[in-house]
Amino acid sequence: MIRVYDAAGNEIETHQHAGEFKSGELLLSSHRSSAKPGTGHWLLVAYTVYFNRRHRWSGHLFQGRYKSFLVQEGDYLLGLSRYVHLNPVRGVSLGRGTPSERRKRLRAFRWSSYRGYAGLSAPFPFVQETIVLDELRGPRRAERLRYRRFAEKALLREVENPFEAVQWQAVLGDESFVQKLRDRVKGLHKQRREITSIRKAAASIDPDRTLQRVAEK
Repeated sequence: MIRVYDAAGNEIETHQHAGEFKSGELLLSSHRSSAKPGTGHWLLVAYTVYFNRRHRWSGHLFQGRYKSFLVQEGDYLLGLSRYVHLNPVRGVSLGRGTPSERRKRLRAFRWSSYRGYAGLSAPFPFVQETIVLDELRGPRRAERLRYRRFAEKALLREVENPFEAVQWQAVLGDESFVQKLRDRVKGLHKQRREITSIRKAAASIDPDRTLQRVAEK
C-alpha cells in the first residue's frame, strides 16, 4: 500500500492516474481542510528525484509546466475522470484508428487506472476509486461496468475538454462552487491580516518598559 502525505502530515488519497511518455495526470484529494497546496507538485518533484537516482539520469522527467486546480464533485468530477482516462487514445497520433481499435488500445494500456475502474483487472492498491464510481449511482455490483460504458461511449464522439471550463485557472465547477471558494479565500485573507496585525503589535511591545510602567503606577 502506497501512502502519500502533504507537508502538514495529512494523508492524500489518489483516485486516478493516466500517463503517457513524459506527461500524465493525477486526481488527488484530502479530507482535511488544512491540506497544503502544491502537494501534487511536491509528489512529481519527489518522484523525479527518485527516478533520476535510480536510473542515474538528470534533468526534467516530465514535459510542460505543472498545473493543478480544484474540482467540484458530481458531473464535473465524473467528466474530468473520463477525459483523463481517455488521454492515452486521444490526439492525432494516439487517437488514430476506428473506435474499436482505440477501445482495444485503451483497455490494454498499462500506465493508467482505467483497467481497474472498468473492471478489466484488479485496481491498483493505492487508488481510491469510490469517490468517482459513486457519482454514477446504482447497484454497487455493476458500477465498474457502468463506468466502462460511460467512458468508452466517448470514443464514438468527441467530448468537451473540461480544462476549457476551468475558471481563475484554478477551479472547475459551477457558479455556486466558485462563489463558495471566493468567500473562503476572502475569509482566509482577513484571518491572515488579523494574525499579522497581532504579531506586529506583540513585536512592538517592550516587556521591560511594560513592567516599568506598571511599577510606576
